[in-house]
Amino acid sequence: TEWVYRAIIRTLSMILVATIALFFPYFEEMMSLLGALSDGMLTFVLPIIFYLKLYGIKKVGKIELVIMVLIIIIGIAGSVIGTIDAVKGLARAYHGQKH
Repeated sequence: TEWVYRAIIRTLSMILVATIALFFPYFEEMMSLLGALSDGMLTFVLPIIFYLKLYGIKKVGKIELVIMVLIIIIGIAGSVIGTIDAVKGLARAYHGQKH
């Protein structure tokens, strides 16, 4: 019963996403922009912030803290670069240019 409910929800979700993708002309570029905005934060920045919140910054060694700061900087830089590239790709698609 619960399995059937979940299967129906997943199927309807996929139908909705496919319908949006068919009628939204720049769906690929928008998904690229959303991914660039969120992936860097979800993958690099937020786990470190949660770790520091759980254990406290005073319990973290200096070398570990330096590594964490470097990872956060790399994550933010990747998000910024990805977002710039995604916005450029969206602008190119809007103006009808190829990659």
